[in-house]
Amino acid sequence: MTAEHPVCLLVDGHTSHIDLDTSKFCQENGILLYCLPPHSSHITQPLDVGFFSALKGAWKKAVINYNCKHPGATVNKTTFSPVFREAYLQIVKPQTIMNAFKHSGIYPPNRHAIDERKLYPSQVYQQKETEPYQPIAVKKLALIALEEELDKETVKKYERHLEEGYDCEVDQLYSTWKKLKDQCSRVPLGDLTNKGVPSHNDIFQVPSATSEKHVKSIRGTACLPKHISGDEVIKILEEQKAKKEMEERQKEERQQQKEERKKRKELEEQEKAMKKEERLKQKEERRKKKEIEDREKAERKKRREEERKKKQKKGKRQKKSQVSNESEDECKCPACDVVYTEDCETSETWIECNNCNQWYHLECTNFDDKDAAADNDFICKLCA
Repeated sequence: MTAEHPVCLLVDGHTSHIDLDTSKFCQENGILLYCLPPHSSHITQPLDVGFFSALKGAWKKAVINYNCKHPGATVNKTTFSPVFREAYLQIVKPQTIMNAFKHSGIYPPNRHAIDERKLYPSQVYQQKETEPYQPIAVKKLALIALEEELDKETVKKYERHLEEGYDCEVDQLYSTWKKLKDQCSRVPLGDLTNKGVPSHNDIFQVPSATSEKHVKSIRGTACLPKHISGDEVIKILEEQKAKKEMEERQKEERQQQKEERKKRKELEEQEKAMKKEERLKQKEERRKKKEIEDREKAERKKRREEERKKKQKKGKRQKKSQVSNESEDECKCPACDVVYTEDCETSETWIECNNCNQWYHLECTNFDDKDAAADNDFICKLCA
């Protein structure tokens, strides 16, 4: 295989058979690589045309012969190869291969070897496009032009009026807009029958060869030139490879950016959680500190109140003692009318009322001893 004596290799149009490395290899080694037309292997591929059907018939006969020779046995993985070998050797003959290439029109080259009637099913749905309904199109253009002249707020107001079902009688512009809107949104029943119906010839079109050039920007391999090892295909495949590599790089960059954003978000969430925990900790410390301060403040207040009461009680006792010393000569027990000076010789115990400052015999009160009366702040019956 050289450039002076190239070899023609036919393959189907599967994407696994077409890549840049294969095209360059075929170009460097003098191989003319061609693709069969898509969806045409049943009429252009020699194996489908003249080999597989014959092989299926031979395989059925080989299985029947095997079952006759081995009653009750079936063809399995162990016996498949011998049975298939018998069928394969019956079909693989030079004449069978030559007939397959002949009936597919490959060799000798013959475009009339293919029955064109087999192409008709692919043309059934290739109908001509019917022309759009012209009156509606003109009115729609008029509506678009009118809405372009109006501002957006006016158009929204008109649409709201139309939906709610009330009209602006004095607004002639709204009436025109509404009329165009109604005509564009529905088609009269009589106009529906005027639309063109495709004819029998439009449905069943006779295929004809086209001279249009293949577009390079179409994805896939269906519209690639059939000469796969040519310079044009290599250029297209190189562009596709470069585009694919660029897309992969962009995808990797986007993935990397996504991972970075994810990590950054996780760090931000961790920092936020740490700050929140720190704020809660500080708040708890402030609360405890405030509780301690409030407790100390209450204790100080309690101590001051106790000291104040003690001072008041002490001052009151001193005052009472002073008053009692000054008037002890005139003091007498209101309960028994005995004067204190007259009762000194009997050594009776006297106590003073905390309210009226009158002195009483301890025996004339409800207390048993002087200490109990002093601790309970004695109040006489008159004051009580």
